[in-house]
This record gives sequence, structure tokens and C-alpha cells, in this order.
Amino acid sequence: MHGYEIIKKINELTANQWKPAAGSIYPLLSYMKDLGLIDVVVVEEEGVRGGRKIVYALTNKGWQQLNEILTRKVQLYANFLDLIAGSSLKALEEHGFADSAKALRSKLLEWATQFQKRLAEG
Repeated sequence: MHGYEIIKKINELTANQWKPAAGSIYPLLSYMKDLGLIDVVVVEEEGVRGGRKIVYALTNKGWQQLNEILTRKVQLYANFLDLIAGSSLKALEEHGFADSAKALRSKLLEWATQFQKRLAEG
């Protein structure tokens, strides 16, 4: 993926809430290269300014780092959802908000089902 594609993808993934500037992305890519997390490849391509574009790809070390980060994030979210689904919903019920707790439980179950389906699809 080249730098501009990375900027566009971040913008897309954040629902247009964050469009990083080239001045922040390219130094980060350079830093990641220095850490051995990405490889940088120059590709000759017609129609591209200068006749070439620079493409970035994760190295094995980069994939390993991503795996570790995602594993920690998933565990954090799982713990948070467990807290919400468990004690927080029970507390709502105990304090007279049974309808809200039921609606939230339903939304959490719907989300979990959709998430599980996406995981199964790859």
C-alpha cells in the first residue's frame, strides 16, 4: 500500500473523523521502517508522478507486533464487554431500569452475533 492509500484508508476506517496529513504519516512510516516493522519498495508505474511509487508492507516482525497489539486490544474489549454484560446490566435491573437493561442486553447479543459471523467469514 502506498502512503496516499494509507491516508485514505485511515480516513475511511475512522468514518472521515481523522484524515492524517502526509506530514504525520510519512515520518511514522520512516520510523516503522527503522524499527524493521515495514519494508519499503519502489515500484515503477506509468501515470504516476515521477514514474514510480513507494509501497509499504509489513515485515514478519511487523505482523508479529500487530498480532500482539490486536491480541491485547481484543482482550481489553472482551473484559470491558464482560463488565457491561455482567455487573452493569444487573445493576441497572436492580435500580429499576429493567427495560433499559433488556434492550442493552439485546443489542450486545446482536452485536456479538454479527461479530462472530464476521470472524467466521474471515
